Amino acid sequence: MKREFELVTPFLARPAALIADDVEGNAAFLEWVERYKPEYYAVLPEMGKKSLMGLGVFSGERLAETR
Repeated sequence: MKREFELVTPFLARPAALIADDVEGNAAFLEWVERYKPEYYAVLPEMGKKSLMGLGVFSGERLAETR
């Protein structure tokens, strides 16, 4: 998951949303949130499943990447 997030994030237009499935399996989504600091993020239960999804939203202009 971490590799996928790292590949796609530089290409997200603004506004944009990143949605990730099954985020309870590892820390990749929360690490992505910490690094890229979306304006809004949430970890939500998935309907009809016993797993969690992650949602990160960027609004407005592209922010400088934090490393």
